[in-house]
Amino acid sequence: MITLPVTMGEFPRQVTHEIQFVVVNSSSAYNAIFGRPVQTIFKAIPSIPHLAMKFPTPGGIGVVRGNQEAAKNCYSRQAQARTIQLESLLPRQEKEELTAYLRSNKDIFAWAPEDMPGIDPFIIQHSLNINPACKPVIQKKRNFAPERLQAIKDEVEKLLSAHFFREVKYPTWVANVVLVKKSSGK
Repeated sequence: MITLPVTMGEFPRQVTHEIQFVVVNSSSAYNAIFGRPVQTIFKAIPSIPHLAMKFPTPGGIGVVRGNQEAAKNCYSRQAQARTIQLESLLPRQEKEELTAYLRSNKDIFAWAPEDMPGIDPFIIQHSLNINPACKPVIQKKRNFAPERLQAIKDEVEKLLSAHFFREVKYPTWVANVVLVKKSSGK
């Protein structure tokens, strides 16, 4: 453990707090990971799609922006590794036994949605927190190119077959599908 002063923002919209870090001897695409405790200390509000974080400072609202390309590279490197980090303080024999056990049972880990069919909604369920008194804003329906339409159909079919979501019929169109390229280029 080490405590270091961390300054976010640029003058005059910056703030400094002492942050306690857990130092680990592990290869990672990331130099440091700021989780919820750091966000709470800085009273920060992150926006993952914008790769930005806003926070209050004595000089106004500060903003920290990430680099989209660097973030994609880090995520891609980390996702391709698919490694499991074991506690370095484990006794050597216990670490070797655990490593051998995990390797011999790697087929039970979920690597794709179809590896996790029918997750009980009691465990996790996403729902939109919408005020029922508000009328939804209806977007103009978009037409997709044939290859994009096929990609949408394939992804929906994959998630339906894995029972990740179910079809719900709405009387009116509410929102369009948003396609996002994966790190694999698909």
